[in-house]
Amino acid sequence: MSFTKLGRIIAFVIVIYGLLGIAFGIGIAFLAGDMETNQILARRYLGSVTSGESINEGVYAGAALSL
Repeated sequence: MSFTKLGRIIAFVIVIYGLLGIAFGIGIAFLAGDMETNQILARRYLGSVTSGESINEGVYAGAALSL
């Protein structure tokens, strides 16, 4: 029973991480006027090269749970 609860908590954290990555990636994509600004903001706030990479990581986190 405790392993099931622990698994649910871990799954919930991964889903939240994925949703936040997608939300912040889309936010930076719309906020940045050009690609150079996109790269600067993504490196500073997301830890990825572009906002698109952050969106992909968020989708992959969600897809990992669906397997």
